[in-house]
Amino acid sequence: IGYWKLDGNSNDSTATANNGTDTNITYSVGNGKFVQGASFNGTDSAIVLTDNANLRSNDMTIMGWIKGVDANAVIMGNYRQPAGADSGYIFRITSNFLELSIYPGSAGGEAATGRTALNDNRWHFVVGTFNNTTKLENLYVDGGLDASKILGNNIGYQASGTPRFGCFKEEAGANSTFFAGNMDEIAFFNRVLSYAEINNYYSWAVGRFTKVI
Repeated sequence: IGYWKLDGNSNDSTATANNGTDTNITYSVGNGKFVQGASFNGTDSAIVLTDNANLRSNDMTIMGWIKGVDANAVIMGNYRQPAGADSGYIFRITSNFLELSIYPGSAGGEAATGRTALNDNRWHFVVGTFNNTTKLENLYVDGGLDASKILGNNIGYQASGTPRFGCFKEEAGANSTFFAGNMDEIAFFNRVLSYAEINNYYSWAVGRFTKVI
């Protein structure tokens, strides 16, 4: 559905063309895990994606490479809260650990919480999956399962979304919880990738390029 290489721009490399619009993003080889990557300043950097319905999927996998320093930061968010009806998802770091918050279209949300600290300024491969039928959420860090939880609700969406990297959008209009650090090779799938698929990709990527800091 979406694959953003972040090699000098935030264009989507898939046919769905979920291209981004950048605010204070810096691209360079030094900012990337593979070729180039994107640097976020933690204050107002954001990549706002085209609001296509295909980024409001019930089943999903979000994955990518991050190198961050903040205890609380958003990797990818597509969240709305009209009149307290929390909707969508936020893939983020909360208190140093990975989360994929799922919102049902009513007040409140849920998430599994990872166990690997991610604010160490080193590259990590992070993945979040959600199966809307079983309500199972899995989190992976560096090719291994980091957390798993069956949530209490299905995901819910509004008629429009606010997809973006590096922050999420409050309903009042302001962006929030900015990411400080680098991102590379972000992908969004409208299905749940298996552990084998995730681990195989990580093993291939590490073998392809061994820059770890």
